[in-house]
Amino acid sequence: MNTQLSTAVDLSRQHRYLDSKETKSNQIQVGLISSIRNYIKSLIEKIVFEYNQPKIYYISINGNNTNDGLSPETPLRDPSTIKIKPGDSIRFKRGEIISCQKIETVLSNDVIFIEAFGSGHNPILQIQSNYIEVEGTSWF
Repeated sequence: MNTQLSTAVDLSRQHRYLDSKETKSNQIQVGLISSIRNYIKSLIEKIVFEYNQPKIYYISINGNNTNDGLSPETPLRDPSTIKIKPGDSIRFKRGEIISCQKIETVLSNDVIFIEAFGSGHNPILQIQSNYIEVEGTSWF
């Protein structure tokens, strides 16, 4: 009887040891999955935040289309090289006559801003197609 009781106690201890080891393994897996989920969530939030941040694009006849166009020091030459999103601004340099093929936006149901920067007379914008197209909507 004592041998059977001793064997039962040993089996019970082994079972508890294995259960605790399995519980620790599960806790590590759950922690790892939670960390991965939080990392992916933060990446998605960062991408969405950056996409939704309005940008200001600077355009000048002295600009270069290899520039990013995001400052007066690094203007673009042609606004048709960018896809303007709702809330974005395009700033044309004062005192210049700027020609372009088109100005294109991503969505038609929101506002974009056309402004001037620098000093001098207001810029003159010559759009060679005679209109600005916003996803199927045109202004002549």
